[in-house]
Amino acid sequence: MRPAFPLNPLFTEYLMGLMGAERHAAHRKEALAAYEGRVEEFKTPGIKMPI
Repeated sequence: MRPAFPLNPLFTEYLMGLMGAERHAAHRKEALAAYEGRVEEFKTPGIKMPI
């Protein structure tokens, strides 16, 4: 199983907020760009994710 936090910076920031942290996820700009790319891959018909 892969770690979920680096793959989903928005969820990471949500959890950090629940713990009282007021900071953004590490490397936020790059992490969000990669996250958005993965979200688009899921929307593409015929794409299968290796699990």
